[in-house]
Amino acid sequence: MRIAFVVAGGVDRSGRGSVTPAILWLIERIAGRHDLFVYVLR
Repeated sequence: MRIAFVVAGGVDRSGRGSVTPAILWLIERIAGRHDLFVYVLR
């Protein structure tokens, strides 16, 4: 399944700076089973 996940912030390409742990955890869980596209508004 392809899923688009739109977030206002809290995600960084490096996975280190400006990361919200709960959002990162959710992205990792969903991406493990599905094709996930994350769109960050900021």
